[in-house]
Amino acid sequence: MPKTLRVRIFDVGEGNTIAGILPGGQRAFIVDIFEAEPILRFLEEEGITEVVLFLSHSDLDHIKGVKDFLADFQPPRSILGIFFNRDRIKVGAGKTYKSTLQLIGSVSQRESDRNARYLRAEFNTNLNEITRYDDLFGPNVRARVIHPAPHHQDSLIDTDTNEASGVLVIEHQFANGTVKKIMLAADVQLTGVALMLKQAAAGSLGADVLKFPHHGAWPTARPGAKAVGVDRKGMDDFLRAVSPRSVVLSVGFNNPHRHVRAELFESLKQYHDDTNNLESLKCTQFTPTCFGSETLPKDGELARPHCAGDVEIWTGEGIGSDGLEVVTVPNSHPDRVALIHQSGTARCGFVPDIQKKLAGVNRSTSPPAS
Repeated sequence: MPKTLRVRIFDVGEGNTIAGILPGGQRAFIVDIFEAEPILRFLEEEGITEVVLFLSHSDLDHIKGVKDFLADFQPPRSILGIFFNRDRIKVGAGKTYKSTLQLIGSVSQRESDRNARYLRAEFNTNLNEITRYDDLFGPNVRARVIHPAPHHQDSLIDTDTNEASGVLVIEHQFANGTVKKIMLAADVQLTGVALMLKQAAAGSLGADVLKFPHHGAWPTARPGAKAVGVDRKGMDDFLRAVSPRSVVLSVGFNNPHRHVRAELFESLKQYHDDTNNLESLKCTQFTPTCFGSETLPKDGELARPHCAGDVEIWTGEGIGSDGLEVVTVPNSHPDRVALIHQSGTARCGFVPDIQKKLAGVNRSTSPPAS
């Protein structure tokens, strides 16, 4: 599939690790590294020799594995650019943040010596204006930064790192002119969402696939809102503006925040009922909110917390019915959701691909005892 874009969202629990293989199959972009080992293995298996690295913000669930990755991804392989969100500029910045910045500086020096076109820049909307940045993704793919603007990044310093999370829209244009869009929304929350809605032109936030913010959180607070002078907007407003066909959540069963929040499942169901636009919803792991229990079974298929496992988004001519497909690795997601739903607890049972599976299950089997 030489002209296909593949974006893999790894099942690393409550964290972000994402890799996109660009058409041609030799170069990849990476967005955040919570765990280095699965992404290093994936790049090696795919024969990737060049990468572009984005770090959306400095929370550990997005950068914990960066040092391990940089230590392993050595010449003759190349890092063509590093874009790090400096969102923790204060005296109390953690040791991991400081040591990660120092290592990025060292790697940047090495790569600059090897390649005069190496690019190190802040992760903000200024990237969209740099020609060398666009060149990193080839003629048919664009990685557009839609948040934060530099002045918002400055204003939000020392308020909440999530609000300044870097948000990307990956655009893949086919030879026939079709464009498919994937939004990777990091951990952005209500202030960041309100800023995106304020700044965006009508219709410009639309995306076919949304990697939902902050592991399925449903926030109510708006830290830093006064500093940037933004009107109140909610996650429902954001969802309707993006209007995705597919939603993906990177989430872990053992998280202390009760992600995925029940409010998100309720909002997605309402969105689906109102628009008939939502075709699939895939969580890397199921959580107590979806599963209906605080503990996993001791044995059986559901003893492992993955729901979809790794999720891959494919775009390109000849993919699916119209150039887009969202697949899971391993390919057992509907079966696993059906097992949950037979006990009456799967919160994503309203999604069409799950409904089709449940219809088949209901015709051939009886629900097991709870």
